[in-house]
Amino acid sequence: MKAQAELQNHPHMEIPLDALMMTELEPMGHWARVIHETLLEIDPQRLKKMAEENTLKQFLVKQQELLSEEARKLEKEWRLRNPLPVDANQQLRASWYNQAKQSASETLRDEIAKSYLMMKEA
Repeated sequence: MKAQAELQNHPHMEIPLDALMMTELEPMGHWARVIHETLLEIDPQRLKKMAEENTLKQFLVKQQELLSEEARKLEKEWRLRNPLPVDANQQLRASWYNQAKQSASETLRDEIAKSYLMMKEA
């Protein structure tokens, strides 16, 4: 009985199902899904509010655009700081390229989480 009461008071239970399981998330880009996951984890009340105001999808689309561009910039910066040897083979090139993408992704994910935590605390 107590567990059921705790479950009913869980913040995710107050969020409309369409905000939690947005079918629109599937075709959206990687960063839109990351933002959604981050909001769901860090600030579910904000996610709920945007869903109720019908601004969630527009917000996610805009964040996808902004973060995709930022990821490209971070990847380029990483490649400039870590130049590939001229004689690099195909496997080394692929690894180098993936390291740039991973570095950009990790940097952005950290920045996103910090940003939403700071907004929630403010």
